[in-house]
Parts: sequence; structure tokens; C-alpha cells
Amino acid sequence: MKTIEICDKMNTLCGTIYPDYGGMLGHLRYKGKDILCLDEEMLPLSAVLAGGCPVLFPFPSKTKGDSYQLKGRRYSMPFHGLVKYGTFATEQISAESASIYTSGNEAIKKENYPFDFKLTLTYKIEDDSTLLMKTCVENNSDEDMPHYFGWHPYFYATDKENF
Repeated sequence: MKTIEICDKMNTLCGTIYPDYGGMLGHLRYKGKDILCLDEEMLPLSAVLAGGCPVLFPFPSKTKGDSYQLKGRRYSMPFHGLVKYGTFATEQISAESASIYTSGNEAIKKENYPFDFKLTLTYKIEDDSTLLMKTCVENNSDEDMPHYFGWHPYFYATDKENF
């Protein structure tokens, strides 16, 4: 399983990125303590249900009937969008940051999302205690491209019985 590890200089804050599972942040550790829960065995079945912090794009929520209509044509759109199924390529990696990207492929354009786009995700650790998660959406189409973006973090929680 391909992963990208980023850490600050003192290994106080570390993250694991999963480019083959929608570019998600799978693990986040602060001072040796896991912040996000992730079941790696679930990743091939459902990256979103496995935990971590999946990327939700181009629609982070649910569309009515798992579809939408655009310019008289109906397209399917699964819950939480399409990117969670995608594979990301590496643009830049250093000890403290990584940028990965995907481009819309022909199958996605035909059946789900008829736009030529590039989504770049940058994960960067700053000041030994901050994780910056940045997105850049490039619309390479000749028309407006409706989209929204979201993250779905699965944080560990304690004292759940008190909720």
C-alpha cells in the first residue's frame, strides 16, 4: 500500500497520506498519540468508511437519487463525490509536506462529471503543531464547473458514553 509520510523536525506531528485511496489523510499523530482513527483493512472496500480524513469532491454531500442534471443530461454522482475512488500522482514531497494531484479521466467525464479538471491537495506541517491542508481546483474546461469541496475527518473520541 503506497503511503506518504510527513513529519515535523522533532516528529511531534506526523501524518500519513494515501494517494491510491482518494488522496486522503489516513493517520495523524501528535506527540505519539493518534488523532484520526483508520481501519486500513477497510480501505479497499470503502475509503470513506475506513476512517482517516477522506476528500469529498466534486460534491461533498448527497445528491438527490445519487444523480444530478446538467444541460439536459443526467449524471450519476455517488454520496460524497468521486475523488474518494481516485488515485493521485505525486507533484512534490519533502519531509514536512506533500502535494498530490489527480485529473479527471474519460470514464468520470462521460458518466459522472463532464469537466476537465485537476485537483491538487497539499498537506504541510508547520510550527511542529499545525497541519495545513490546502486544495487547488483547476477548471480546464471551457465552461463553468459547479463543485464543492469537503473533508470528512474521523477523530478519535473519548467518553463517548457521556454524549
